[in-house]
Amino acid sequence: TIVMNDALINRPVYGQQRKISDIIYFATAVPEGG
Repeated sequence: TIVMNDALINRPVYGQQRKISDIIYFATAVPEGG
């Protein structure tokens, strides 16, 4: 969760859907427990 939070903070805000897409991308790209 820390990685996703940092990514959201570092990434510019394009819109709520953009955030959701990034969250899904990181959730699928980053393995759990990493």
